[in-house]
Amino acid sequence: MRYLRAVETAEKLGSLGFEISVEDAQAFAHGSMLCRAHFAKALVEKGYAGSVKEAFSKYLSAGGPAYSEKQLLTPAECVRLINAAGGLAFVAHLHTTQLAGERLIGFLEELKEAGLAGIEGFYTEYSAGQQAEFLKLAERLGLAISGGTDFHAEMKPHIAIGRGLGNMSVPDKVLDDIKALRRMA
Repeated sequence: MRYLRAVETAEKLGSLGFEISVEDAQAFAHGSMLCRAHFAKALVEKGYAGSVKEAFSKYLSAGGPAYSEKQLLTPAECVRLINAAGGLAFVAHLHTTQLAGERLIGFLEELKEAGLAGIEGFYTEYSAGQQAEFLKLAERLGLAISGGTDFHAEMKPHIAIGRGLGNMSVPDKVLDDIKALRRMA
């Protein structure tokens, strides 16, 4: 499915007048799974964008002209699949769901019924207000907390491993709680 999304992304970029192929993006994947970040790097290399961030904001983010929404599974199906494989399912990057208030709560409650373990409460791009809101939301819904700095090595060189933007870090208790939840699963 990711490959089909990549083909659609390349087609959409082509319709915008950008000569970016799937192969151009794959050159940045170095054998790893192809994603939008690789297209962003190709856009920068070919001079269509000044930075990876600009490539995302203008073309590749959800709702952007080169964004592909192709999906095979619903979020609830993904949660069930993760659980069936022995994992714990968490919703990451809540701020990108474009849901708020009761719509976000309803979405999370539906996923909890499917077996959702938790939500990302700590994330490098959350504002202090978003972080506080998501931590309260997890408590209200009885969901565990995860966290991430969004470290992507050379794809995001401004973010160090284990440390997000500014002073953002994930408390050790988050990992301890996830380990305890995993033992109970």
